[in-house]
Amino acid sequence: MPDFNNENTLSFHDLITRTLARFASSTNEEIDDHIETSLREIGGFMGVDNAYIIRTADDRSEWSITHEWTSGSAPALKDSYQHVTMGSWDWAEQLILSGHVMRVSRLADIPPEGEDVRQGLESLGFKSTLQVPLRRPGGQVSGCIALSSFSCEIVWKTDDVRRLQLVAEAIPNATERARVEKELRAALVE
Repeated sequence: MPDFNNENTLSFHDLITRTLARFASSTNEEIDDHIETSLREIGGFMGVDNAYIIRTADDRSEWSITHEWTSGSAPALKDSYQHVTMGSWDWAEQLILSGHVMRVSRLADIPPEGEDVRQGLESLGFKSTLQVPLRRPGGQVSGCIALSSFSCEIVWKTDDVRRLQLVAEAIPNATERARVEKELRAALVE
């Protein structure tokens, strides 16, 4: 299982700092590119095969993968996971929507109540996954940022999870700011 030494920890801290700065200055036109760049950099640094953003519908009836980076050696998931009915991955969805991190270094770590999720992840070829809730301004969970490995199991360190939580806070804030900016520009044109 890959692990990080102190030098890598400092580098990851620098990467997260750059990512947060990128989102702090994002405009409406830049936000999607910034999300994709951040997923690529974080995914590449963490040595995962996929990094993606999952968003729930406002009414929480479904979810979709909205942004994705793939290492090239793993299957892309985005096209297959559009408008997924909530409850399809029940244990994982409940965990994320309740605001908890889904930290799975080995599929065997998934508790018995998540057996359907374990089987689903195994059928896709997952070895490890980390899913950190995204929260709308105001605190409601609106999805997650997820990292997944198909090639090896990964030990998700607590410090790395905390840093990824900072990114998970920055993305919805930047997205909301970009949405408001777009609405204001549209109102000025009218």
